Amino acid sequence: MLKDLKEGFIDLALIEGVFVPRIFSCHEITRDKLLVVTSNTSPWREKNKISLKEFMEAPLIVREKGSGNRETMEKHLKRAGLKLDQCNVVAELHSLDAIKAAVVAGRGISVLPRLALKAELHLGTLLGLEIEELPMEQTIHLVYYKCRVQGRLAQAFIKFLRSPQRGFC
Repeated sequence: MLKDLKEGFIDLALIEGVFVPRIFSCHEITRDKLLVVTSNTSPWREKNKISLKEFMEAPLIVREKGSGNRETMEKHLKRAGLKLDQCNVVAELHSLDAIKAAVVAGRGISVLPRLALKAELHLGTLLGLEIEELPMEQTIHLVYYKCRVQGRLAQAFIKFLRSPQRGFC
């Protein structure tokens, strides 16, 4: 996405993660919980938390390398003295929708942002759990290329996202 910003294909982006080169203007917009997401038929359907041991042993579906979501999950695992390769990773997928579909189908669990799960959690097609010993959170940033003049619409959107009244998600 940062490449698309630099090359002018997009004017701004909302990204998760922490590293943004200095050629971009970067502003924290919000923080979001990362939840362990599981199908509504899982053995955890009556719980709101799972143990770290249960998480490590369950079939895990992850985002691709370079994804801010994956980097944040790996950072939290590292904080607990663990690495992703110690988990039971069964698939690596490139989109949130593909991961959600695989989880609904019972292929495994995943770790996804709460904001990306609002509809599924509301409808009950997916369940969101926390790991007892490992709360996870990520920061969402508004990013745009410093050297490019933004159009009026992009300027208004940036102003809206940076305002405290925005009520972001």
